[in-house]
Amino acid sequence: MNYTSRFGIRWDARELWDTLRRHKRSLKRFIFQARTVDSDVESETFEAVMDTGDMGILSPTFLSNLSEFGADYEDGGDDEWFNYSFPNPLNELDLECVGLACHPDRLQEVLTPFASKACLRILHIRQSGPDIKRFGSWVFDTVEADAGLYACFAPGKHAIYEADGFSWADLPSLNNTVILPVLDRSFLDFMTWLFGPRGVPSLEILAYGDFSCHGRYLADSFMLRRKQSTDSQRSWEWHDPTRGRHPNIEGLLEQHAGFLEACPTDTIMHC
Repeated sequence: MNYTSRFGIRWDARELWDTLRRHKRSLKRFIFQARTVDSDVESETFEAVMDTGDMGILSPTFLSNLSEFGADYEDGGDDEWFNYSFPNPLNELDLECVGLACHPDRLQEVLTPFASKACLRILHIRQSGPDIKRFGSWVFDTVEADAGLYACFAPGKHAIYEADGFSWADLPSLNNTVILPVLDRSFLDFMTWLFGPRGVPSLEILAYGDFSCHGRYLADSFMLRRKQSTDSQRSWEWHDPTRGRHPNIEGLLEQHAGFLEACPTDTIMHC
């Protein structure tokens, strides 16, 4: 596995990604997580260390405009990362597991090469546990719901499987409401593509969050699996080992034991 942590601003990781091609015969599991320091003196998070959701890959348009407009120019995210002069390095790799600290809005472009392959089985969207708590999740919004709907639930976190977008209810709450973290629309659209007929046909598990440090951040992390039945329009379902055994999924996770927990961003002392 490969892991990198890079500090700085507007560094371009394309050259590093290009070196992956040298290992295409042997590389089966790959982790890439870039972190940076907020250098905006007017930001509330000035000098904070955080994940970079763009993985340090800057579009050619951004790089050309940077020299013209200077350090204040922002990458709008509308330009493709990969082109003829810099093709997607994953085109040439037959990975079985990939872990990327990448904002979901960009992941379809990154993972498109696997739509025509039959190798990728586990995708881990990595966002550091401390980042989720301090800066918010890349995949969740929150909504308020009538607490009466969940009156029979004991205090604590509960999976809400009946609702497509909900992950869990945090009980109890105030003012007769519960706060539900709901998967945002862009992430739902990504999953529809990922597990759909035009997505990645070999993918079995999508994991999100931080599984390191002996489970310290599991409260903000989850796993999804491909849905085998056709009784729903949804092509995925929540994977919760406490709600029943799934030998195929458990066997896959055991085969790649340690992949989700690898390369913690927290210090060893804190873990």
